[in-house]
Amino acid sequence: MTNVIKQVRHELMRDTSRIQLQNQEEDMIEGRSTSDLQAPPSAAKAVGCQMERLNRLQPKGSCWYCDQPVDSVRRFCSSACRADYLEEEEEFGGDA
Repeated sequence: MTNVIKQVRHELMRDTSRIQLQNQEEDMIEGRSTSDLQAPPSAAKAVGCQMERLNRLQPKGSCWYCDQPVDSVRRFCSSACRADYLEEEEEFGGDA
């Protein structure tokens, strides 16, 4: 019985972490503040660099990666497009 409780607790914690990560990605996509994120310093620095690059992009009414229409606040239509955009910026050394 104890193993079942441990397994359920582990699954709950994993699901909670996954949901928190999805919420953080949505916050980044929609440009909401990420000041409440708790991350190791190296991860925080990487996120800070990414956020700085993304904040330099002005919302233009379409996704910066695939040009799909989005509202006037968002820069990307999905977290996948945001990740692909950042990956290409790092790979090709472009300035966002």
